[in-house]
Amino acid sequence: MKKSVVAIAILAMISTASYAVAGAAPGPKVGAPAPAFEVSGLDGTKFASADLAGAGKPAVVVFWGLRCGSCLEEIPACNQLHAKYKGKVAILGVNVDGIDAGLLSDQIKKKNLRIDYTVVADPEFKMADQFGMTQAPLTVVVDRKGVVRYRHENYVAGDEKALDDLLCGLLTESP
Repeated sequence: MKKSVVAIAILAMISTASYAVAGAAPGPKVGAPAPAFEVSGLDGTKFASADLAGAGKPAVVVFWGLRCGSCLEEIPACNQLHAKYKGKVAILGVNVDGIDAGLLSDQIKKKNLRIDYTVVADPEFKMADQFGMTQAPLTVVVDRKGVVRYRHENYVAGDEKALDDLLCGLLTESP
């Protein structure tokens, strides 16, 4: 028993060390430019970071999964923020279950999830890697100039208050 525990611990250290040695980026930090991206919504509509910058809107990018309890708990809070800031703030839900848009759409219907904001599938984890997602949900706020202003992993009820305060502040800043 002890040998298997030691072996698992050694493997974990080796994989962690190789991850660090490979230079895997932790994603953009607060104050750094957000990565450029272009994705398709579940309806096929293209959605790109350049569109946000061109529209002068802040964006909330939420990485989530169908089997993630706290991710599912965050959806109603994001729906409320979407309703409050409709037309002023873009909210983008990036699904990281590794499935395509068709299957994701089917699963959303099957689970009877109400998601009012734009949802995209990230089946190859390209956006998740660009943003350095290590835990879901990951919520990132990008300001009008494309700079990361907020980065938060996990979700507990009440987290949306800080997000709401930040968005309110971003909207009062001059462009």
